[in-house]
Amino acid sequence: MSKMMDLSIKEASVKLTDKLCASFDQSANEDALIVQELQKLVGFSPLQLRHAHLELKSSKMLWSLFHETPVENKANFTRDIISI
Repeated sequence: MSKMMDLSIKEASVKLTDKLCASFDQSANEDALIVQELQKLVGFSPLQLRHAHLELKSSKMLWSLFHETPVENKANFTRDIISI
């Protein structure tokens, strides 16, 4: 019985590790995409872009709205989320 419990615990550990790694990979890809999009904006200081990055990264809803915003409106959207 102890051997079966050890196998179950090991399986659960492997599954949990796989899920955590997949989640980390998705988060890293999303983070890189946010950075790429913000680098396209003109007229913002590095500090303002960092603030926008933190706002977009912390809210999937804001990120989704930003991502769907037409290019010509992204600067205004960014100003709104960082309140300048």
